Amino acid sequence: MTSRLSSSGLARGAARHPWRTLGLWGLALAAAVAAIVTILPGALTAQYSFLGNPDSQVGRDLLAERMDMPIKANEAIIVRSASTTAEDPAFKAFVLGLQKDIAALGPGVVDSVGSAWKGGDKTLIAADGRTTILPVVMAWRHDTELYLQRVAKVQWGLMLSVYCVSHAPAIATLEPPGHEGRGPLLLLYFLLIVQMFDMFAVMASASFGRTPLRSNPNKSREGVFIGGAAATALGTLLWWMTPFAWWQAALISAATVFAAFMGGLVLASVKRSLGERQWDQSVALSRGVLERLEGITFSAPVFFHVTVYFFVP
Repeated sequence: MTSRLSSSGLARGAARHPWRTLGLWGLALAAAVAAIVTILPGALTAQYSFLGNPDSQVGRDLLAERMDMPIKANEAIIVRSASTTAEDPAFKAFVLGLQKDIAALGPGVVDSVGSAWKGGDKTLIAADGRTTILPVVMAWRHDTELYLQRVAKVQWGLMLSVYCVSHAPAIATLEPPGHEGRGPLLLLYFLLIVQMFDMFAVMASASFGRTPLRSNPNKSREGVFIGGAAATALGTLLWWMTPFAWWQAALISAATVFAAFMGGLVLASVKRSLGERQWDQSVALSRGVLERLEGITFSAPVFFHVTVYFFVP
């Protein structure tokens, strides 16, 4: 006999008493709204913290620790009076005194602080005249040692992890003649080649590998060659997903595989130069986000621009 507390028992009960069920859902919804109105306003905060140690936090820590580039922060101080307005001399004197105290913290802490009367304008005063804002720009550490090297690291980090990777979703927007509206299928084709190359290379390295790669001990020269050949063959067999002829699909698949290998090689060198073997070591037997995307960093721009140059008028 089915228990009334089972999913099937609850479904039968709801079917027998539909109006009662709707009433209970309405009461639950009203209770949820009441709880949100009562509890949520006091629980809101401008403070935040990450659960775990995501790649974004790892990147911020690396910038601060190894490149000596702390994150510059902007703050806003709100001054509000319940009895006076901004035109009151006492209100103005209080704000200017607070501004002076903040600036006295020194250039090592505060880069600049403004107010409606000094360093800013009247737009910093609210319409009711009882509230004003003091924008504060926190100071950088004024260190010019190895400045060009540190900036170059940041710029190339953005180039690899943002600009290059962004070519992958851009593939879905391509519409070669006769292939209109099938951009997402072209993106799937590209991702299959890159990810299958990585998987085939690891599997072949485990079975036939003899010479491990210095950049990645989980892969070997033999495994990379076999994986590349298998991924190229797969791309050729899936030519019907693309606007390419079968021989064009073979050439583009081979170029994509080579670019994916070079992307993994470059990012492996970057990781080792930073003293990290992987981007995220917080979870055992896992790979960080950038490790999963390392093959895409170089192959996505190659695939995108080759397709645009030869197949998109």
